[in-house]
Amino acid sequence: MSDIIIISGSPSDISKTKKVLDYLGTILELEGFSIKHISDF
Repeated sequence: MSDIIIISGSPSDISKTKKVLDYLGTILELEGFSIKHISDF
C-alpha cells in the first residue's frame, strides 16, 4: 500500500482547491492508497 499526503493551505473555509483535493483523495482511497490530509488553516 502506498501513502499519499495531500497538503493545502488556503485561508478560505470553503476553498475550491480543498474540495478538489478532498475529491481526489477519495478516489485514491478507493484505489487502495492511504491518504493523509494536512491543511495549514
